[in-house]
Amino acid sequence: MKVLLIGDGAREHSLAYSLGKSPKGYKVFALSTYINPGINEVVKNTNGEYFIGDTSSVDRVKEVIKRVSPDIGVIGPEDPLFHGIANVFKEEGIPVFGPLKETAKIEESKAWARQLMWKYSIPGRLKYRTFYT
Repeated sequence: MKVLLIGDGAREHSLAYSLGKSPKGYKVFALSTYINPGINEVVKNTNGEYFIGDTSSVDRVKEVIKRVSPDIGVIGPEDPLFHGIANVFKEEGIPVFGPLKETAKIEESKAWARQLMWKYSIPGRLKYRTFYT
């Protein structure tokens, strides 16, 4: 099974490491803004391929998806989620670990999350104010 991992930090290294150690025999491909040595090692050990580019670029992710034809996508960092990268996988019919752009908003905007909590009386809501500079 081919896995396309998006991201280049410690979180993504941990995900790559776990995928590489799995007895299921995943073939790990990665798209990062730079080469992370730990992820690179997993990619090499699983006979995958490492791609460099903007992890939040819809066009770049589409290019890599066309080249790899992954069975599943894994998105680590928040920024690609905020730019709709999970949506790209979904549009291509590829299962993905990561929320769609519309649902990632709860993480992107704390003010929006607070408004949602107040609107639906979700426990844990705090009194707050929103300021713009």
